[in-house]
Amino acid sequence: MNSLLEGPGTLRLLVALIEPDRWDTPTGPDRFSPRQVAAHLADWEPIFRSRISRALDEASPTIDVFDETERAASLDYAKWDMEQTLVSFRTEREATHRLLARMEAGGWERTVQHPENGPMTVLQMAGMLVGHDAYHIRQLIEVVSVSHG
Repeated sequence: MNSLLEGPGTLRLLVALIEPDRWDTPTGPDRFSPRQVAAHLADWEPIFRSRISRALDEASPTIDVFDETERAASLDYAKWDMEQTLVSFRTEREATHRLLARMEAGGWERTVQHPENGPMTVLQMAGMLVGHDAYHIRQLIEVVSVSHG
């Protein structure tokens, strides 16, 4: 579970290795820019935590789904302040970690119903958080590799 705490620090490190004038350059066709990646991670953290909380508090609730591209546009990720976003991601992730750390026995098996993907356990959702971080970290490593390669 401590691997959950690594994502925000890794993101901060990678952002520091990218020149600020490249923060708004998309990482590829139809992909987020580094600024949008950071905003996306910070924005989605409380969504993931809410889903976990609902699984722990309710009997297999049905969760809302979001179109992440539409959400990025409507919340204008491209204009988020990078430092505030990095702080927000760390703060939100620490709150998720605290929630999981104080979870009662059997909590990992509690479920939500995802309208598109079916039942998901708390364990699966926690794993998704780590995988989500890894996907976007790889995306930024590619940017750093091009910059410093």
